[in-house]
Amino acid sequence: AIDIDNNIEISSSSEDRILLFMGRLHPEKGLETLLEAWQKLHIEFEGWKLKIVGTGEKRYSESIKKMSKTLCLKRIQFCDPVFGNDKWSTYGNSDIFVLPSPSENFGMVVAEALACKTPVVTTNGTPWHKLPRNGAGWCQDYGTESLLVSLKEAMSKSRNELDIMGERGRNWIVKDFSSAKVSQDMHEVYNWVFDQTKTTPKCVRIN
Repeated sequence: AIDIDNNIEISSSSEDRILLFMGRLHPEKGLETLLEAWQKLHIEFEGWKLKIVGTGEKRYSESIKKMSKTLCLKRIQFCDPVFGNDKWSTYGNSDIFVLPSPSENFGMVVAEALACKTPVVTTNGTPWHKLPRNGAGWCQDYGTESLLVSLKEAMSKSRNELDIMGERGRNWIVKDFSSAKVSQDMHEVYNWVFDQTKTTPKCVRIN
């Protein structure tokens, strides 16, 4: 469940447009593919900056930063983790959120980004296949080339187009993943369990 804060302050007045990754720095997050894609993107999209927010095991974190230098990447910023209001404003002040993981059980950061009206680019290895259907982002196969295609399309969008996608994403999260919606689903499930003459709740799948 996502606690939706209607008072998140968002300001997109920065001249730089921001592609954000936020989360644990770990091999399972696919950061190498993101850096490889950025090697081409930072040349084509001069008005954009890649912001990587998070921390991880020291050796891996250092290897990612070393890779960035080896690839001669420009306009890339590594930042310490942020929490509370700073976390929400970081999501909200970014133009696109990217999660290039080969696999995720859920990917809470995707839900958080969408709640902050930030469109998402992720992979089919995450359970967010409905992103395109809901007009809130992109979902492609894992890998540098596939990621590059989606990011090029996303970063070619105007701020207004991405804002519209962000609104769709937030509406989707409120509808299907908010605390209120999850509480309602749980209530229906408990009623159904104790009285199975009732119609099976939509949130229950029986194979």
